[in-house]
Amino acid sequence: MQSNNIVLENQPPSGAIVMAWGIFLLGPFAAFSPLNSWAGVLLTAVTALLGIYIFISIVYTRVSSGTDKLSNIGDIPFFGIGTWVAGSSVLAQLLLEYASWSLGPVYVLLVISTVVWIVYISAAAAKLAILVRDREKRKQAHGVLLLTTVSTQSLILLYVKMFPASFPIGIGAGLLGIGLLFYIASLPLILQRFWKHWANTNCMVHGALSISGAAAVKLALFPAGLLAGFWILTAAAFIFIESLEIFRAVKRIGHEGLVTGLGIYAVTQWSRNFTFGMFYVFTKNVSLPEAMSFLAPVKNGILAAGPWVLLVLLVVEGMLYIKDYIVTVKTDA
Repeated sequence: MQSNNIVLENQPPSGAIVMAWGIFLLGPFAAFSPLNSWAGVLLTAVTALLGIYIFISIVYTRVSSGTDKLSNIGDIPFFGIGTWVAGSSVLAQLLLEYASWSLGPVYVLLVISTVVWIVYISAAAAKLAILVRDREKRKQAHGVLLLTTVSTQSLILLYVKMFPASFPIGIGAGLLGIGLLFYIASLPLILQRFWKHWANTNCMVHGALSISGAAAVKLALFPAGLLAGFWILTAAAFIFIESLEIFRAVKRIGHEGLVTGLGIYAVTQWSRNFTFGMFYVFTKNVSLPEAMSFLAPVKNGILAAGPWVLLVLLVVEGMLYIKDYIVTVKTDA
């Protein structure tokens, strides 16, 4: 099992916790309207502090022990750097939503996320080519590869929110296409070891679809019927992946008991919380054409239950993090 430490050997520090809380505050949190104003600002501040902590972790990773640890990141773990881009993008959107006066930090995050994405996506393309050629490395592939798609589409959501009237649609369409191309290129590498070696990050199979759909809705380039069809595809992927997760959870409980089976902290679970939140956001924004109006009760059910499910998942994951942190501190002492 993974430890609570953000800085892990041969892996980049993860921005998934910022992604998870950020997307919750940008989407499902609106359902808790009495809390929206003051609690939104408070939780945005907490999420920003988490983002600062992760930034410090990144710097520490680079300079600690006098070595450049980031250069030693493995080919597969490298794709986790996509959480830096997505985390920065989500945090910038969060500041626009709850602290619109903070345009300075928003512009800084926009520049950082864009520059990091350019470097990251270029290197990711080269590493995908390596995985295609190297059979042994290809056997290690899992859902983390799809952070290429998630990071790319997160930029679209940020740009559209930042420049709603002036963002060039051509750039948005290009980014959307790049993200989907990386999805198409990565998915076969993930599916080839899907059954034998399952990873928590496989939730990105539906999460990357959700954020692509949400970005497509924001760009307003496609007819409602096509977007609704993409939503159905995303929902099917969500049900399939999470049904397998439930099956695995039941097996773990049977073999290890409830506490050990479900009560162990893993940093990758923040990614699952993000994908759940992203599916909620896509569901909320997609419009169902009249021919698909029979699905309205399904959509409304997701919108009604989603905020509570996501809140419970985030609180439970936070409690597991605190528990793991306390155990780690006592062990180190």
